[in-house]
Amino acid sequence: MNIKSYTTLLEIAGEGGSITINKKLFGNQYKYWFTTNEAAMADLLSAEDLEGLKLHSKSAIVDSFEEAFTIAKKKYPIFKLHLIYIDDEVKEFVVKGFSEYKDMKSNAFGGRSWRVLLGFEPNDRK
Repeated sequence: MNIKSYTTLLEIAGEGGSITINKKLFGNQYKYWFTTNEAAMADLLSAEDLEGLKLHSKSAIVDSFEEAFTIAKKKYPIFKLHLIYIDDEVKEFVVKGFSEYKDMKSNAFGGRSWRVLLGFEPNDRK
């Protein structure tokens, strides 16, 4: 797949890895998927420890961002990772999911990047 042939809608990172949700136009319909990249683990683990680990993965292709996000959220602790980028196209959906998560956690969530990028608090660090 040509790197420039798809659009990243959401990028999240944690220690040693990242998750991106992407879209690409196939014919007249957009398709969505997420990828994981844990290549930084190669710098931390021995060759023996790396044996059998997948440092890069790609989910199944689905018909909506919502479906790709839901699958990723079930598999990974999305809201405990750092939000790097969010496209305006999906921001409203993600804000709703974050609000529900935040309420469920009784405001114990400490992910400032989510709160700032989603507009829950100002970015006063310049």
